[in-house]
Amino acid sequence: MVIGVRQLFTLFRPATVVALTIALRLGSAPAAADPGVDAELQKAVQVSTAQLRTSWAADPATARRPFPALQLLPPGMNVSGACTPGPPARDPAPTALYCLSRGAVLLNHDLLALVAYRLHKQPAVAYWIAVGLAEHLQPPGATLPPAASSLQTSCLAGVLLGASGSPRLALADRWAKAAARAYGDHASETVGTSSQRAYALLSGLGATDLDCSAAAMTRLAAGQVPIPADLGTRGPGSLKLEVTCRPPSVCPPRLPSALGGV
Repeated sequence: MVIGVRQLFTLFRPATVVALTIALRLGSAPAAADPGVDAELQKAVQVSTAQLRTSWAADPATARRPFPALQLLPPGMNVSGACTPGPPARDPAPTALYCLSRGAVLLNHDLLALVAYRLHKQPAVAYWIAVGLAEHLQPPGATLPPAASSLQTSCLAGVLLGASGSPRLALADRWAKAAARAYGDHASETVGTSSQRAYALLSGLGATDLDCSAAAMTRLAAGQVPIPADLGTRGPGSLKLEVTCRPPSVCPPRLPSALGGV
């Protein structure tokens, strides 16, 4: 049975797999941007960026640092290819990354438009922008294992999102689902499992006892933090977590004052 494009969007699939599947069904690379979706996506990027600027300016660790530029790339261009010179291409391909040579967060238009935005709307756009900003905040030359490093960006993204002025309790579930569905679990060795990413995001929001430190994220990536295995598919609602800062956390959580110690 051939599954139509509309049905594909109702199924859970990793971002890159969905984009590839759609491309195969259409017999080519992703089609030119839909003007309506493109306009909505542009607006979502603008709104999310403005909200994250608020948290950036409010946190003592970033208040005096310039807010990175954001670039929504043209359709058909991936973020790794656009960052030159830059690090080797990642597998799986990210929807956003911080490009040191450009001093900017790069956003993959196709993955946002085809997957993240249509499935999860603005919370997913905000999540990916926050991940790009979080990469900028990671210490340069850090030697974390790939999965722990990726989970740390989700955790720091949670800190930024939690202080962005958005309703944390209302959006926590959607942010966490965006984190969980950012990649498939076939890539867990490099980006963590879906449940680990959701837990890392919730940790950044202050909803768990875990912080975003390298040690904590290494333990999470190694499976040493007990979390429900289905957190990535059922969402944080299955934990009945109250998304409030747990004592003695500052509420909302703040980025560490010394970013080199993250």
